[in-house]
Amino acid sequence: MIKIDLSKTILLNSARNCLRYLVRVLGITKIYIPYYICPVVWQSLRKENVKILFYHIDKNFFPTICFNENDYILYPNYFGICNKNSEYLALKYKNLILDNSQAFYGSKTGLASFLSPRKFFNVNDGGILFCKFNLEQNFVPDKDRDYIINSFDDFCKNELSLNNQPIKLMSEKTKSYLKNLNFEKSFSERKRIFQRISNVLKNINDFKFLTDENIAPMIYPIISKYNANIKYIMEKYNIYPLKFWTKLPNNFLESYFQNKIMGIPLTLQSVEIIEKFI
Repeated sequence: MIKIDLSKTILLNSARNCLRYLVRVLGITKIYIPYYICPVVWQSLRKENVKILFYHIDKNFFPTICFNENDYILYPNYFGICNKNSEYLALKYKNLILDNSQAFYGSKTGLASFLSPRKFFNVNDGGILFCKFNLEQNFVPDKDRDYIINSFDDFCKNELSLNNQPIKLMSEKTKSYLKNLNFEKSFSERKRIFQRISNVLKNINDFKFLTDENIAPMIYPIISKYNANIKYIMEKYNIYPLKFWTKLPNNFLESYFQNKIMGIPLTLQSVEIIEKFI
């Protein structure tokens, strides 16, 4: 059963600002983050003058180092498929912070975790923070944005509008949308789409990963010799597979993920294209 009680969360204007909020409320001065992560994460941490220590991940997306008991560690639930990793690491490290930006329905475990509804729903702002601590500070709500995200260009425009935004509360428009959302239905639909895409592509997907009944990820990740063909077909119908993130040194294992993984958006149109043409 998927239950997200928004009344028990902190609703801010972006996931990156959820992390900045945590830095302030927990008094974090040093934190471990992976090399393989969206650059806005370390950019946000630098705005808070936090010392960043980078770590590598292995082929199973686990950190390759052991942390000390009191270390603060940020771990991304990659693509929304790393629930088991997240749960294991949360048991091992008391100061684990989960970046669930790509895993809206991922495990809400660890010291704190945060979500990015923009990556799952048609909203223009928002970050949902699960945290037991509150800053004694009054933040203003973000402005309501009028335009709707109907294309990749709209998405990029909205992303740019969030750059350099200070910590604010979630906009009233997004808050109202989320409070009226049927999370259980949304989870079931996303899970069903993920499974349909997997049924078609799993035999040509060289990227093997574990799934469970709680998997309803952001995208379907694939590494295949057919990636270019799939991308070409989907872009003909204005569906744009994703790449993650900026280029890393070639001697990093993570550069293989960066170069090879393609993320297929979990939409009904994606399913229809894949089932018809692949």
